[in-house]
Amino acid sequence: MLKPAEPCLLVCTGKDCRDAKGYAAVHELAAEVPGAVGVPCQGICDGPVVGVRVRGELRWFGEVKGGKARRQLAQAVAGEEPGKGLKAREARQHRGKLDHPKKAEPLR
Repeated sequence: MLKPAEPCLLVCTGKDCRDAKGYAAVHELAAEVPGAVGVPCQGICDGPVVGVRVRGELRWFGEVKGGKARRQLAQAVAGEEPGKGLKAREARQHRGKLDHPKKAEPLR
């Protein structure tokens, strides 16, 4: 189970996200991030969907497909504020929420 203050990257492993273009690249990025976990579908379904802790708050981003979005994602994981392009993809209604936290599993 995730600790509330643990900085990490969360990757949705639901079917819609797994089948989305760019999921493999997001998964490769997540494999390099210590503490990255896979989580079940979050109900946002605008894949690939990832969650990042920014200043202690969990924020969700959809359509993280292209290289520019992934670079901004990597910067956000490193502790920087998400770039303009990534902010436009944020699912604000899901900010701070994590559905099914007990089903989160480390990514391999």
